[in-house]
Amino acid sequence: MSFTNWNGLQTIAKKLAQVDDEAAFRSAINRAYYAAFQLSMEYAQTRGFIRNRDGTDHSRIVVQMKGYRETYIKEAGRALERLQDNRNKADYDERFDIKKPIVSASILMADDIIKALQSWRPY
Repeated sequence: MSFTNWNGLQTIAKKLAQVDDEAAFRSAINRAYYAAFQLSMEYAQTRGFIRNRDGTDHSRIVVQMKGYRETYIKEAGRALERLQDNRNKADYDERFDIKKPIVSASILMADDIIKALQSWRPY
């Protein structure tokens, strides 16, 4: 059985964002990113995208989505790129000063990506 409840990760991100703590803020950005990233991967796979299942998938999915004809998918790809940048900073840059507005913006970006892709999902 495979995990498919990517919206659950977004729910956890929102809960973590309510905790006034740097570790919670960093984790919230991470969970929001992965909710959007995994749903984006599922979407692209329905259109023939083949996962490498390695670190390159993170940049490849952005390029793929930005290359689609539909404006709302291109916009989702650009948002995923910005969200990925926030996630990389949150996960790997200990000097990155994470404040509530960055966390809120990251969660909103993930919400927008999820909404853009939700309509095609068969479940």
